[in-house]
Amino acid sequence: MTDTNSPLPFERADLELLTTEDLSAQLRVSRAFVRVCLECGCPSRRGRLSAAELLEWLFANFAAVRATCGLPVLPDFDGVDAAAARRLQLGHAVITLLEFGESRATELKAERELRRVRLGVEQALDRG
Repeated sequence: MTDTNSPLPFERADLELLTTEDLSAQLRVSRAFVRVCLECGCPSRRGRLSAAELLEWLFANFAAVRATCGLPVLPDFDGVDAAAARRLQLGHAVITLLEFGESRATELKAERELRRVRLGVEQALDRG
């Protein structure tokens, strides 16, 4: 089952309401990242939310997460067509998630891998 309103092909498991810990494991992101999203206003129901909800919220609110975490501001995309803007929103959300992990990585190997992936996403966005 996918959500046709989303640019991502969410499956049934992505729509299941989970605790912060379980969502963190499902998305393979830190619990701290999920908590920052909640602190920035990502809606939950009694502390539970789905991967799809968190990601869709992040697409629209990555700037708030970046500001809260002290990450640098990303260029805005005013004036671009709707399809390009949605692609940039998705890219900026992914960059935010990767940069958050990179900035908090305790192992050099993990930090380098996150940076490599982030740079790849940035290059893909630059190519259009």
